[in-house]
Amino acid sequence: MPLTLLEVSAAGHHTYEGTMAQPAAAPGVLALSVDAPADSRAGDALPEPVRFGCGPGNLTVGDWCRRGLATYSGAAMYSRTCEISNLNSRITLDLGDLSATARVEVNGREAATLIAPPWKCDITPFLRMGENDLSITVANTLANHYSVGIPTPYAFDHQTPSGLFGPVSLIISL
Repeated sequence: MPLTLLEVSAAGHHTYEGTMAQPAAAPGVLALSVDAPADSRAGDALPEPVRFGCGPGNLTVGDWCRRGLATYSGAAMYSRTCEISNLNSRITLDLGDLSATARVEVNGREAATLIAPPWKCDITPFLRMGENDLSITVANTLANHYSVGIPTPYAFDHQTPSGLFGPVSLIISL
């Protein structure tokens, strides 16, 4: 993609921006190639961190590491609408499995913040007859960020799987 020069700082640092013409249809890998000056050493051609900004997109249930987000530490929101035709039963949201925390909202109201298994919560008081909006914001830990380029004894491979793994289901109890 072409880059546009946005700014040159007093120290001579250049800021560029590139925008994809079309959003990617699926998660992928973005590679950055830098033609460094001949006298560059050990990455000094990039004196500032490289930042990538991503807009809304579609992310299916599963490990973020397998969807191009292996070094991402942060949060992602999953959303869905569901139709409720009977509120005479208790309805529990079961997220299956996830890593590492989840905030559940139903119709714009916080129903639960889950920080440990079981990844379930009663959402009955937040539901209404008809269409309901359900959103689950999953946040992982800093292990993914620390897994590259930052030597630390505190990030282990078993800590990096991240995201909502599911299966996600609504359980109706009479």
